[in-house]
Amino acid sequence: MRLDKSISRIAFVVEKSLKKCFPEDFDKRCMYAAFGMHILAKQQKHDSIIVAGGFAALTVARDNSNATYQGYNDGDGEFGHYWCEIDGHTVDLGPSFLPVSSRFPAAPAPLIMWPLSKELPASLRYAPKIRYHTDVQPQMADDIMQRLEWFLKICDQKYATLHGQPKVKSWVLSGPSAIATAAAKGDIWANGSMRIETMPRQDVPL
Repeated sequence: MRLDKSISRIAFVVEKSLKKCFPEDFDKRCMYAAFGMHILAKQQKHDSIIVAGGFAALTVARDNSNATYQGYNDGDGEFGHYWCEIDGHTVDLGPSFLPVSSRFPAAPAPLIMWPLSKELPASLRYAPKIRYHTDVQPQMADDIMQRLEWFLKICDQKYATLHGQPKVKSWVLSGPSAIATAAAKGDIWANGSMRIETMPRQDVPL
């Protein structure tokens, strides 16, 4: 199976599981999302690690009246965001979740599957602080561990009953050509991403 299709399947399951387990704030549960993506990717024989650090992404208003960077900064000894590196790609649901709690009505954003070998577009900012071993065993408070185990069990159950290729809500940002293709189809986020490529790069604190 092509990597983008495999990642889409895994992301579909993880998002559904997040919404089931954390319906009020699923979009803020990046640590759970990263572990879910990581475990399912390994089960499908992909090379995967979890990464933690700062993160920001372009967020564009639905009516194109506003655009800014939103994301999660490190603070108080904690990492702001968690994501995965799978088969040589940065893989993250984060940007697709930012519109949920955006400061303004925001256009949908893509699922990230960007090659590590290529420079990130101006629309994405990742500041990795730590890359965990592929067999990392989380050491967290008992209540968090219980929620994580419950969440991963739900992910396993949903993946086991998944048939065919699910239709994911967002497109997959798999490289520069994916941005151009989405922009040509009128995607608001992709067009915003292409516009800022022509501007001086902003210094976004992470």
